[in-house]
Amino acid sequence: MVRWWPEPTAGNVVGCHFPDQINPHPKPRPALILSVFDDEMPQFEVQAVYGTSQKTRALHRGEFAIYRQINPAAYEAANLSFDTKFNLRQLINLPFSTEWFSVPPQPQTDKYLN
Repeated sequence: MVRWWPEPTAGNVVGCHFPDQINPHPKPRPALILSVFDDEMPQFEVQAVYGTSQKTRALHRGEFAIYRQINPAAYEAANLSFDTKFNLRQLINLPFSTEWFSVPPQPQTDKYLN
């Protein structure tokens, strides 16, 4: 059964099962919510940007990263476990439901980050 999450806010970092073709991917990835559309409340739709902890030092046009060592306040506010880059060219509109989103896990301890 699909459940709907409470209304998100632009700027939230969430766990998203970005589509693998047309189906939700089994592993959630970090996603930055850019916009919230509430035309059909309570079924919110969001525009989400793909995030990854891979190759975070190689930034290309349209990408930005949040690094734990460089900006600890942003890193903590985003509830990230690893340095993460977001690709503004990889965005998608999805229903803000349990089908596509999951509660992000608590950040992993430092022993797993080093």
